[in-house]
Amino acid sequence: MTWHARLQLDYTVEAERCVLRHQHTGPLRILQSLYPEGDAVCHNVLVHPPGGLVGGDTLDITATVGPGAHGLLTTPGATRFYRSAGERALQRTELTLADGARLEWLPLEALCYDACQAENRLTMHLAPAPGCSAGTSPRWACPAPACRLPGGSSSSTSKCPACGWSAA
Repeated sequence: MTWHARLQLDYTVEAERCVLRHQHTGPLRILQSLYPEGDAVCHNVLVHPPGGLVGGDTLDITATVGPGAHGLLTTPGATRFYRSAGERALQRTELTLADGARLEWLPLEALCYDACQAENRLTMHLAPAPGCSAGTSPRWACPAPACRLPGGSSSSTSKCPACGWSAA
């Protein structure tokens, strides 16, 4: 059984407070909005209850941050890509920031287990004067201290088409 999940996040400013509106399909959720820094910064935790991805799974995350809004998104744990019989597991993230918007995209690392077929994509669409901090890092995971070299494949790409930046 494969999971196909989609999460659409929209940060806006309403009455001098950054608020999040969201819609989801499948097992991908956002927890309650928190304001530890005051009303200007909306903090959210993105959760995927199944706990990982296997071949054929797709997670689509789209975040739009409106003018003057400031969001912070993180995860409670690493994204895990598990063994696959051949199909790729895909996590696709697209961040769009308006002029004067700020987003801190701070998920924990991606763990790639032996024989996984993983693809992790991040695309940022930035207006001329946004602020964006993004961090994501793939790592090979080992269930035992003396495990063999991984036999799967993983790719991780990040890009910003507007400024021509990309990293693989």
